Amino acid sequence: MPVSHSTSAETVLIDLSFALAEIALSDLKTEHAMRAMARIKSAMTEIRLLAPRVIRESDESDPLAA
Repeated sequence: MPVSHSTSAETVLIDLSFALAEIALSDLKTEHAMRAMARIKSAMTEIRLLAPRVIRESDESDPLAA
């Protein structure tokens, strides 16, 4: 199944959303906020690990990318 050409843009938007959530939570020093920040950082790491592979697959399926 071909990868959508908008996948890299979607990845950037997701990464930005997580970063904004992390900024919002950084002012809260509760245990719940700290756990949420840890989950956000974990999700951001997973997205960053997946993003290069998704972008390469997108480029391979795009004849104009070459």
